Amino acid sequence: DLIEGNSMRMEDVAAEWTDFFSHARLDAPLFYLPGNHDVSNPDMLRWWKEHLGRTYYSFDYRGSHFLVLNSQEHWEEGASSLGAEQIEFALQDLEAHRDAAHTFIFLHVPLWRGGGTPEWNAIEAALGDRPCTMFAGHEHRLQTGASPAETPLRRYFVLSSTKGEALAPPATTP
Repeated sequence: DLIEGNSMRMEDVAAEWTDFFSHARLDAPLFYLPGNHDVSNPDMLRWWKEHLGRTYYSFDYRGSHFLVLNSQEHWEEGASSLGAEQIEFALQDLEAHRDAAHTFIFLHVPLWRGGGTPEWNAIEAALGDRPCTMFAGHEHRLQTGASPAETPLRRYFVLSSTKGEALAPPATTP
């Protein structure tokens, strides 16, 4: 969740992104991953794609492979879903990068919870026995060992929130 979002007023959404970009300045690349606040309706998903590009992708760095998935690509009544096109992308991508020294997967909602969704379980199966670390957010509290499927070669993390609310400055007295 990079912005508060959850708005049908696209001018409000655009203003929140302007505020985000005014603070998101790094000397290193910043890789975006949408959360449910960022793409909480079809208009916001369309805005993301028009201004930030793909909502899921992968890249390699120093022998490791990074797979960034959008758990909000499809949703019905608030349920997170990757969708068939993204699953196909992920499965082909994992197959093409079997030789990576380590695989990192990032997504917003930890789809591995409760035995995993069928979509997530297909990704887990495609990983085989390769070393892999998964990162998610959404639950707003840090959790390690966040899956019963954790092994020495497979780690799961749910990260806490990273954005605080700006507080009004204290009132001054004359």
